[in-house]
Amino acid sequence: NDKQVPPFYELQNGDRVNIVTAEDAVPQREWLACAFLRSTRNRLSAHFRKQTKEKDRAVDLAAALATAATAAAALPLVH
Repeated sequence: NDKQVPPFYELQNGDRVNIVTAEDAVPQREWLACAFLRSTRNRLSAHFRKQTKEKDRAVDLAAALATAATAAAALPLVH
């Protein structure tokens, strides 16, 4: 009704909603506690699982590269 409220404000009958978004907006973990619908919680959980897997893959890749670089540095030079 033409006034800004916190994201987790409980709507009343007759309230009008204008959702303001940003290009760089991303879900936050605290949204899970306020998600009313199971489907919403599932989608948020899936997003966070995917995000965690991507971070884990990046860490594994960095570890593999570091191990390969260390192993390559330990090889004797052959003339």
